[in-house]
Amino acid sequence: MKKNDIPAQQFVHAMDHITDAVVIISPQGFVSFINDKFISFFPGREKHELMNQNIKFLVCYIVERIHDSETRSRPALQRFICNKISSSTAISVDFQKQDGRHVKYTDQGLADGSRVGIFSDESAISALHKQFETACDEAEKLSQAKSAFMAAMSHEVKTPLNAIISMLDLCSLDDYIGNNEYIQRIQKNADNLLGLINNVLDFTKIEANKVTLSPTSCNIRTLCENIIESFSASALKQHTQLTLFVDPRLPTEIEVDDIRLRQVLNNLISNGLKFTNASHPKLSLFIRYHQHEKRIECCVQDNGIGISEEQQKYIFAGFEQASTDIHRKFGGTGLGLSICQKISWLMNGSLKVDSVLNKGTKFTFSFPCIESSIAESPALPNLQDKLILCNDPSLFKCLNLYRPFFRFQTRFCAELPEPLNDNEFICVSPSNSANYQDWLEQLSHDSRKRVSQIGNASSDTRPKSDIYSLSSMPLRLGELLDFLSSEQTQAFSKASSNTSSNKQQHGVAQDPDTFFFDDMTALVVEDNKDNMFVFERQLQRLNVSADFVLSPDEAITRFKEQNYDVVLSDFQMPQLNGAQLIRRLRAIEQLQHRHACQMFIVTADKTQSCFDDCLAAGANEVVMKPLTLSSLSSLFETAQFLLRDIHETKVPASQSRDDIIYQIDVLKDILGSVSEQELKDFMAQYLINFATATDSLSAAISQADWKKVGGLAHSLKSSSLIIGAQGLSRVCVELENACNEGASAQKEHSVHTIWPAVQTQITTLRDALRLNYE
Repeated sequence: MKKNDIPAQQFVHAMDHITDAVVIISPQGFVSFINDKFISFFPGREKHELMNQNIKFLVCYIVERIHDSETRSRPALQRFICNKISSSTAISVDFQKQDGRHVKYTDQGLADGSRVGIFSDESAISALHKQFETACDEAEKLSQAKSAFMAAMSHEVKTPLNAIISMLDLCSLDDYIGNNEYIQRIQKNADNLLGLINNVLDFTKIEANKVTLSPTSCNIRTLCENIIESFSASALKQHTQLTLFVDPRLPTEIEVDDIRLRQVLNNLISNGLKFTNASHPKLSLFIRYHQHEKRIECCVQDNGIGISEEQQKYIFAGFEQASTDIHRKFGGTGLGLSICQKISWLMNGSLKVDSVLNKGTKFTFSFPCIESSIAESPALPNLQDKLILCNDPSLFKCLNLYRPFFRFQTRFCAELPEPLNDNEFICVSPSNSANYQDWLEQLSHDSRKRVSQIGNASSDTRPKSDIYSLSSMPLRLGELLDFLSSEQTQAFSKASSNTSSNKQQHGVAQDPDTFFFDDMTALVVEDNKDNMFVFERQLQRLNVSADFVLSPDEAITRFKEQNYDVVLSDFQMPQLNGAQLIRRLRAIEQLQHRHACQMFIVTADKTQSCFDDCLAAGANEVVMKPLTLSSLSSLFETAQFLLRDIHETKVPASQSRDDIIYQIDVLKDILGSVSEQELKDFMAQYLINFATATDSLSAAISQADWKKVGGLAHSLKSSSLIIGAQGLSRVCVELENACNEGASAQKEHSVHTIWPAVQTQITTLRDALRLNYE
């Protein structure tokens, strides 16, 4: 054996023992080498029969051994490989052999013009991929089943609970049983149970990545003031000093999911009130604005039981509390903080804890500040010439928090001063001064304008005289600046927050007995008889004339026969859900040329899809159950105000032709004398043809077949004119024109611009026809 042959033999030996099939093509395009594995990969010929064959022969030989399921792709694969070879381009391709194995072919050209190709058996990898895809599909199905189950359970569990809470709300307003301790305790525990259920459902949704944020323009100051006010009654019962400070430099409006922000702050404040054993309990909510970082920091701090360093490691875990002793003493699921932390992550923020056992706890929740497009930036007024006197320690502390920003002076006064100087304003807590009424009567008229009486919106301590009212829990900055009224303070107050003149905007529940809606009519659609019972009693107290139906079909029938000012509908119902019902009712309004009434969906479904579907269908608002009498009053007050505007607006003598969905008289003129049954038969067939045509149009648009789209739009334009559907005909003309002008890219842009209007006209016409001819 020649020494020069030894390396070549070693190379051949090595190539024959690797797990991949190897082929080498000479610069002239012939097979110069194949290893033993190649023959086992592609049986049918011996090695010597393939050596020195033309590359095209080898490609054909390999392609013939592709799996039967890929027979149609054989010629394409052969052309692909040959083109790559002729252009000296590297190849990478996957295919399946007749024995079912998955093969990956890759090659590389060498400097001398030869080509080395490797066939790798990737059956194991392919099987793993398939297993992974199957597992993902199963996980997705399981997730969907879980979501469907949770939605069903939410509906089934919360429906009777919402009825209980609503009935208890009615009981609390009853003169005979409203103050019954049993009723009050049941109401409190029912609210707690609803909170626990909501926490479990929220936690499940977050864990399944089913929660998405819905940012909206929000006034942080007003939101925080409303939150603190909602806790003020509980704080007073526990003798807890509740303090709020909101950085005046904050933009007036920011983009944030206000529902989730409220959820986090509510949970943190609720925990602060719950976990306290201090002799003088204190709880504060501080909102700070870091201008350079564009971040908002919310700090909730208490002087309660505190959390040890060891326990702090677990408090953000689901179903965990700081200790079993805490669970036994205070109850709860341990889900609140876990939900809050996950919401903070969704908001690109963070939630941190800093605590000392038996000293207190501070939770810091921070998130990016995205300024709203409607935000105003008024300058902070300079009030250095004003002195605020105060005899209430809690309010005095709040005033001092704002003092550096507005530069007013403060002074605590145990005794009421007499008289008041021109630059002095005083905030008086009557409970801290025995001679308050006598002192007040001695003041001049001008001095009385600079006196404010401190009270709480949730208590009866607010003054009923001409003295200015100033809440202390929370201190509303807008109220304070109105009290110190000047042109610059009024400008800032108006931009930064709502003032106390509109208490309902601050979340102060107005007495339902003050509302009388005897001039309003309502249609209530609710498939649960207990909830229907509640609605009947609530609307009876509000003097609303209402019809009550248990099914969507009955609601459609009633709505066709009578005009209503308000529609209240459940969401999850048999036959049609709330969104589908609203869409049908809106179509009836258009068909009968009626003014749009106010339509509300009342549901326990908090999912974003529910909100989106209902609003897209034409609902004015989606309201969460349970619906208290006060909340229902607010809905009718809003509806009454909006409907008054509509009725006072002059109705035009003639309508736009596009406002009329269709005109059956046009069809009658075309058909001549026909019976009602013949007309119904024609319209039933028209509906079938209409559905086929619109489905074809939608498919053609998704395939970007603009020629076909133009033809279908032309056909739909003509068929819609037969029944006088002017609106649909008009947009079809625009769609047809878009398909006949410009280059392909321009057509695509024009079509996708017009298509939403076409879809709206199609849906409106289809729903209107179904109401009358299905």
